[in-house]
Amino acid sequence: ADARALTIPELATALAAAMDANRLRSAIVVGHSLGGAVATELAARRPDLVTGLVLVGPASDSAVRGRVGAQLWRTLRSALRERPTFMLHAARDVRRAGPGVLDVEWRELNAHRIEDALPQVRAPVRVVRGEYDALVPQRWAEALARLASAPPPTVIPGWGHVVNYDAPDALVKVVFSLVRGLRAAAAGVQVVTVRAASAAERGADLSLR
Repeated sequence: ADARALTIPELATALAAAMDANRLRSAIVVGHSLGGAVATELAARRPDLVTGLVLVGPASDSAVRGRVGAQLWRTLRSALRERPTFMLHAARDVRRAGPGVLDVEWRELNAHRIEDALPQVRAPVRVVRGEYDALVPQRWAEALARLASAPPPTVIPGWGHVVNYDAPDALVKVVFSLVRGLRAAAAGVQVVTVRAASAAERGADLSLR
């Protein structure tokens, strides 16, 4: 079996294959952090699968790409605004993933340019960030929203980078607002979530059926 860590394009391909296998179409796809890059690649490559895209804390800010020290400092600042239980989950995932997977994911995080893929997305996009998300500052979130011709980012007060774990109810409201805007709830729109590819960033899944 192929146990290597996948690149962002490969993750998008794998997600498309899973959706095809499960006959998922016209889904609202929610991607957190590096998972937002995967979701964006999916939406750009397979518009038949994605009717709406929600980017939660989309990484990575071009201002700090390749700057390990700056990214670690931002990660630490954001960590202070997360639920303590999330940090326990993150530590467990880092241990399970191991250094090889984390190294590949770190390289992918810094190599991928979500700002190049977003203009190719046809589906409506919403951008969400936590008020104290140091990894995704307001400037970066606004830039991505403009590239996607989306409304201004939704800011969830009081939390950092992992709002899908810290404030899931607030995030659900954003998703359902998009559903209502698409007038698609009655047609059975399905919601697919992509967790952050980096084990250190993973939060709880948000899944609506």
